[in-house]
Amino acid sequence: MLECAAGEFTKQILIRSGKNKYGVWQIDFTTPSGRRIRSSSGRTDNRLAQELHDKLKAESYKVERLNKQPERTVEDALICFLEDAEHQKDLETKIHHAQYWRDRIGHKNLSSLTSDDIYNNLPTHKRTGERLSPSTQNRYRTSIMRALNLAKQAGWVDAIPYLAKNNEPKKRVRWITQDEANRFLDSLNLEWMREVCSFALLTGGRMSEILTLTWDKIDFPNLATQDRYRYRVMQLIFYGKKRQGVYLNMFFTVAKAR
Repeated sequence: MLECAAGEFTKQILIRSGKNKYGVWQIDFTTPSGRRIRSSSGRTDNRLAQELHDKLKAESYKVERLNKQPERTVEDALICFLEDAEHQKDLETKIHHAQYWRDRIGHKNLSSLTSDDIYNNLPTHKRTGERLSPSTQNRYRTSIMRALNLAKQAGWVDAIPYLAKNNEPKKRVRWITQDEANRFLDSLNLEWMREVCSFALLTGGRMSEILTLTWDKIDFPNLATQDRYRYRVMQLIFYGKKRQGVYLNMFFTVAKAR
């Protein structure tokens, strides 16, 4: 019975679709609802093409007659991931990550994805041959895990694989000394650059925060009071969506008067 069905299927492909010019078998069948499905099998072996045909046809029956959720792939999850990141600042980086994961495991079904599939496909080296740092690998991991979590939230899969993060070295912070700050400022030839860097050293403000600063965001002290030399000048700097106050020291108060 199976041999007969296989023979009929091969004959059906030969008659209705056949091979394309590259020798790849084409799939052509009708779902229980009457919708016609036509696609490439991606295979030149008619036995493998038959297996894929039967799988797709059985899947369409389960979806339409048994109300089963259709199989989703990692590529579907990555599309959701990019839609979710559409208005984020690091969109370009996430597009790069999505392209990487699509090329590696985009064809895999979410229901059969394992932790090993992700771990074995984590990037290890740059194009130059230099080994990637643990933190960079973690960024790729975060992107694929975000995509899988979105797929789970959408109800495409009941559970997702777990992949532990790499241990990242703790950041070492060393405060710049007054002498180092002075030598740094003295090495700057442009006056406006020296002023900007002085402001950055005194406030810890970011470049974008400093260069977009306007007068209406500065709360000047009452110069008539005896507190005029105290730390009273407050600069409001926008960090993300949060508004925070930064108190400037007496040196900036004097420099401002210039």
